[in-house]
Order: sequence, then C-alpha cells, then structure tokens
Amino acid sequence: SRWKMKSIRNSNLELLRILCILAIIGDHFTGQSGIVEWGGIGTNFFYCAVTSMSRVACSVFVIISAWFLVDKPFNIKKVIHIWLTVIMFTIPLTIYCRCIGLAGNRDLCKAVLPISGRLLWFASYYMALILFTPALNYFLKEAPKKIHMWILLILFVLLVLFPSLTTEEGFFRDDLWVFLFLYLLTAYMKKYKSVPNHRKCLCLFIVLWFMLTLVRALVANNASASVWINLIRKYGEFYRSGIQTIPNIMMAYCLFFVFYGLKIRSSKIINFFAGKTLGAYCFHQVPIWYMYLWTNIFHAEKYAQLLHGYKRMFYVIISILLVWMLGVALETLRQKIAELLVEKREYYNKLCEKSVGC
Repeated sequence: SRWKMKSIRNSNLELLRILCILAIIGDHFTGQSGIVEWGGIGTNFFYCAVTSMSRVACSVFVIISAWFLVDKPFNIKKVIHIWLTVIMFTIPLTIYCRCIGLAGNRDLCKAVLPISGRLLWFASYYMALILFTPALNYFLKEAPKKIHMWILLILFVLLVLFPSLTTEEGFFRDDLWVFLFLYLLTAYMKKYKSVPNHRKCLCLFIVLWFMLTLVRALVANNASASVWINLIRKYGEFYRSGIQTIPNIMMAYCLFFVFYGLKIRSSKIINFFAGKTLGAYCFHQVPIWYMYLWTNIFHAEKYAQLLHGYKRMFYVIISILLVWMLGVALETLRQKIAELLVEKREYYNKLCEKSVGC
C-alpha cells in the first residue's frame, strides 16, 4: 500500500536532515560568535532568518525519527551508535582543549560521560527518547484511539498551549517531555493516516516563517521603551527559541510533510551527507571547544570588526557551509574508525545479540 511504501526511508527526508543541520549550525554560529550586525530592516531580516530555524530543526529531527521508530522493534545498536558518535567527538576535542589550557579535569570527566552530563543536550534527549520507545510503542499498540487523543490533548495544553500564551516554560520544564509529545503526535498522525497536503503545508510554513522572522527583524534593534515593542520582542524570541511553542511545532510538521510529499529519486549523495548529520552537530557543539572554533579557527571577532554589510553576510554563509563540511569530513573519518574498532567487529555483534531486540 501507499502507506507502507512511504514508511521506507528516502532521500526526501534525508535532504530535510541536511537543511536542518545547516539551520542549527547557522543559529549556533551567529548566536555564539557575536558576528550578528544589526542595522536596517534588510540586514536585520538576514540575521533573523539565519537564527530562525534551529529549534524547528530539532523538532523536525524528532518527528523524522518518530515516523520510522513507531514501526520498529527496539535496537540497542542505535543507542550505542549515538553514544559512540558523541564520545568520539567530545573526548578528543576536550583533550585538545585541555592541552591548550582551555579545559580542566572536570571537563574531561564530562567528555567521557557526555549523555549523563547533558554535554550535548539534543543528543542526550534523543538517546533518552530511543530508550523510551519500547514503552511508547507498547502504549501505541494497545491504547484505544480515544485514550491516545486525550493524552495528546492534556500534553498539548500543559506543554505547548500554556507556554505559547505566557512565554513561561510550563508545567514540565524539561525538553524531553516535548520530545515524548512529538513522538506520540507523530505516531497518531501515522497510525490514523492524518497526513496533510504537502502544498498546503508549504504555504503555511512560508507564512509562519516569514511573519515571525519579519516581526523579529522589525524590533531587533528598536530602542523604544514601549511596552508593546518589548512584548513583541519577548514573544518573538520565545517563539524562535522555544521548542515547545505552537509556531515551532506547526513549522516543524509543515516542513516534514512538505518533504514527505516530494518526489525525489533516491540519491546516494544526499543519503551520504544526511548520514553525517549527528557528527556535524557534535563537532561544532562540544561546549569547551565551540568558542575556540569560532574565535581561533574562524576568527569571528576579527571579522566582526573588519567586515560589514553584505561582506559580513557572505562571511556568515561561507562559515556555516565550512563548519558543516568539516563536520561531514570528520564524521566520515569517525565512522570508519568506529566500524574498524567496534561496530563491525564480531565481539560487538555478539554483545548486541544478548540484548533484547538486536
């Protein structure tokens, strides 16, 4: 059936993964390096656009994973793969920072156990979500549709509606709850075939993204003490950065269904680059390392003084692409090493065979 055919991974959604990691790198680079230059509406719109999609991208990653995990048995190899990916970036990069005097012994301890210390928050929550999937999938299989709907409604009110109206974090202050909500909502859409038209999703996404970005650009450097300006700025920033907000979730699902509905032939190139997404994320977000990356390798502080206007915008775009390409290259190397030492070794397969679902 069409339903079962579409449940297979394809280059449509793999391309979306690539765009999402670029959005995350763009937000991190501009937000952490101090390279943003506010000015006229055009300049403001550019920087607001670059920083607009990172939290939406995080939601998209959860939605894509949920779409496939709801039909699959638990596999311990997926958990180990994430953990290996994380530590094979955190440990070498932290050791390097220790050698040049930027990191201490405590940082090295965190690098060895990055998930428990939430050194990379998305990887930590994503790994936790996968560990929850056996229980979630059991519930999805056994629960009647009404129970599923009621749980979604309760979580929506407490997790999404309340924060969206108040700009407060809500009753559950941990983003893991949002991941669980997205998993259950995605499962509901897939199970009961609530798949919207991808063209309508594209129109809605463009409207939401453009309006939110434009509003943020208009008030970005407005020095007015007006209560309304401050309120607009507060809500605009919260809707941009809050993973649990209504605009974020709507844009994430719109993007997912836009690409889900595209007809793209399977592409080895797209699939190759998409397979390096987690590594690209880890490479540029190890906490001790990333400021060194922006300051000493990309010289963001220097170029913030030398470049202005379109030249600085060009520097931002090139830097984002270079960070991504470096991450892809290092992840390619890391995968080869991981396969050689662990993931393609007989002892690893035997260890996994003793675990349920592998």
